Amino acid sequence: MRRVYADEGISGTSLKNCGEFNAMIDACENGEYGLIVTKSVSRFARNLVDCISLIRRLKNLDPPVGI
Repeated sequence: MRRVYADEGISGTSLKNCGEFNAMIDACENGEYGLIVTKSVSRFARNLVDCISLIRRLKNLDPPVGI
Protein backbone atom coordinates (compact mmCIF):
# COMPACT_ATOMS: atom_id res chain seq x y z
CA MET A 1 0.00 0.00 0.00
CA ARG A 2 1.30 3.45 -0.85
CA ARG A 3 0.29 6.68 0.87
CA VAL A 4 1.46 10.28 0.79
CA TYR A 5 2.02 11.79 4.23
CA ALA A 6 2.01 15.60 4.10
CA ASP A 7 1.83 18.20 6.84
CA GLU A 8 0.61 21.19 4.84
CA GLY A 9 1.72 24.66 5.88
CA ILE A 10 3.26 23.61 9.17
CA SER A 11 6.83 24.42 10.13
CA GLY A 12 9.10 21.39 10.04
CA THR A 13 11.29 22.61 12.88
CA SER A 14 9.43 20.56 15.51
CA LEU A 15 8.17 17.01 15.11
CA LYS A 16 5.51 17.32 17.82
CA ASN A 17 3.22 19.35 15.53
CA CYS A 18 3.68 17.11 12.49
CA GLY A 19 0.74 14.71 12.76
CA GLU A 20 1.14 13.16 9.32
CA PHE A 21 4.88 12.71 9.76
CA ASN A 22 4.34 10.99 13.11
CA ALA A 23 1.63 8.80 11.56
CA MET A 24 4.16 7.74 8.90
CA ILE A 25 6.75 6.83 11.56
CA ASP A 26 4.09 4.87 13.49
CA ALA A 27 3.12 3.00 10.30
CA CYS A 28 6.77 2.09 9.76
CA GLU A 29 7.07 0.84 13.33
CA ASN A 30 3.94 -1.27 12.78
CA GLY A 31 5.60 -2.97 9.80
CA GLU A 32 3.44 -1.31 7.14
CA TYR A 33 6.38 0.10 5.16
CA GLY A 34 9.94 -0.91 4.44
CA LEU A 35 11.03 2.23 2.62
CA ILE A 36 10.39 5.97 2.90
CA VAL A 37 10.90 7.96 -0.31
CA THR A 38 11.39 11.70 0.08
CA LYS A 39 12.33 14.53 -2.27
CA SER A 40 15.29 15.55 -0.11
CA VAL A 41 16.69 15.12 3.39
CA SER A 42 15.34 18.56 4.33
CA ARG A 43 11.83 17.30 3.52
CA PHE A 44 12.30 14.37 5.91
CA ALA A 45 13.44 16.38 8.94
CA ARG A 46 14.73 19.94 9.25
CA ASN A 47 16.51 19.38 12.53
CA LEU A 48 19.72 17.37 12.12
CA VAL A 49 19.45 15.77 15.56
CA ASP A 50 15.86 14.65 14.86
CA CYS A 51 16.89 13.38 11.44
CA ILE A 52 19.75 11.23 12.72
CA SER A 53 17.68 9.97 15.64
CA LEU A 54 14.80 8.92 13.37
CA ILE A 55 17.08 7.28 10.82
CA ARG A 56 18.69 5.21 13.58
CA ARG A 57 15.30 4.37 15.07
CA LEU A 58 13.96 3.16 11.72
CA LYS A 59 17.17 1.32 10.89
CA ASN A 60 16.94 -0.66 14.14
CA LEU A 61 13.44 -1.96 13.40
CA ASP A 62 13.00 -5.60 12.42
CA PRO A 63 12.90 -5.50 9.46
CA PRO A 64 14.68 -2.15 9.07
CA VAL A 65 13.04 0.74 7.23
CA GLY A 66 15.17 2.45 4.60
CA ILE A 67 15.03 6.13 3.74
